[in-house]
Amino acid sequence: MNTIKKLDNLLEKEIPEVKKIVFSLTNLESIDLTAINILIKYFHKYSNGGKAVEIVNKNLEIEEILKLIGLREYFKSHRAENYSSNKSC
Repeated sequence: MNTIKKLDNLLEKEIPEVKKIVFSLTNLESIDLTAINILIKYFHKYSNGGKAVEIVNKNLEIEEILKLIGLREYFKSHRAENYSSNKSC
């Protein structure tokens, strides 16, 4: 089973209890169209259901790409060093 299918299955099981989905891009050196499409897919799927969908990232080049293509307008973005996973949802 591929990674996306595993993530879909996990989110389908856990989503009723989840208030916020945070995608961590902190270990990425670059981002491609496939990853961007996945982020958009989950944003539309879960934000329409009232869930917060966020991105945590420390790579300035990826931040610039997200900004240039307009995703920063949709996703709440956090710089990794400023983000605490213990923040209240």
